[in-house]
Amino acid sequence: SSGINAEWPLRPGGTYVIIPTTFKPETEGDFLLRLFSEDKANLKLLDKEPSSSALGTADVEVVKCEGLVVPEDATGVYVALVCENRMAKTPCKQGNNPEFNCKAAFHIKAPDKATVVAQVYAKYGEGTKDVLLGRSLNLPLKEGGKMYTSQLGTGDKSKSGTGQQVPGTVKVIIRYRTTK
Repeated sequence: SSGINAEWPLRPGGTYVIIPTTFKPETEGDFLLRLFSEDKANLKLLDKEPSSSALGTADVEVVKCEGLVVPEDATGVYVALVCENRMAKTPCKQGNNPEFNCKAAFHIKAPDKATVVAQVYAKYGEGTKDVLLGRSLNLPLKEGGKMYTSQLGTGDKSKSGTGQQVPGTVKVIIRYRTTK
């Protein structure tokens, strides 16, 4: 058993992936990973491999939002991407026109039915529920890639599309590729 200690200065608000490996290819091992941060860190475990039933992968990039009406008491906004009952969230950003340039990958089981929905939330302090500012249309997956700029709506399920329009748009790039 050996240990490696390292310290790296990282860009605030950046997204990083840590992949522990052995020195021998195709050799599995146990790892203890300890992370220390001077600032608040949002950590999550990523899926190791796509499930055997996944037929493709959708790489989704939230580029930016424009024209949002963010409540004054909100600490910022973030976008939650939803695809096939899985969710990924961007870091929180400030302003009515935040740029995210943040990516997520979804392993797709039913590409003919799967869509991506971008939900824009106002973030509040600890113990206070975040508020949905609006949601995109159901954005379809296209082989290759496509950029969408979607007007936000209330998300009223009883109406077609996004429901009643609300101020703001979200720009998303979806790159779908078949893996089987």
